Amino acid sequence: MKEYQKILVTVDGSPQSQKAFEEACHIAERNHAELHLLTVLDLTGFRGTASESSVKLTEELQKIAERNVAELKASTDYPVEAKVAAGNPKHEIVKIAEDLGVDMIVIGETGLNRLERRVLGSTTVYVVNHAKCNVMVVK
Repeated sequence: MKEYQKILVTVDGSPQSQKAFEEACHIAERNHAELHLLTVLDLTGFRGTASESSVKLTEELQKIAERNVAELKASTDYPVEAKVAAGNPKHEIVKIAEDLGVDMIVIGETGLNRLERRVLGSTTVYVVNHAKCNVMVVK
């Protein structure tokens, strides 16, 4: 069985991402691996807008994401490096995984998007097909 050195887990506040985080913690502990936690704010709908309301909404989403990440970090005794990024989640996850040099990504089957809940999420499919490392999909 492969031993993992660096693991990236992605979370978006969904119950499946919570399960993915728990699984990633177990895998990291068994492998004595670095664990990186990533939340990507999907700001694709805000392109080109700089209105006061969109800026406030972006700031609020950032605060919520940072609070969620802090709560997850506090829920485990295992050391976790956390990051909140912004952009297209599927692209950012793959890019950040490559930048960090992770050898495994742990991701939930679907995220918060209602359409994605019906089938394997488009972000998950993209990550599975484009990541250069192993990807574990948690149901």
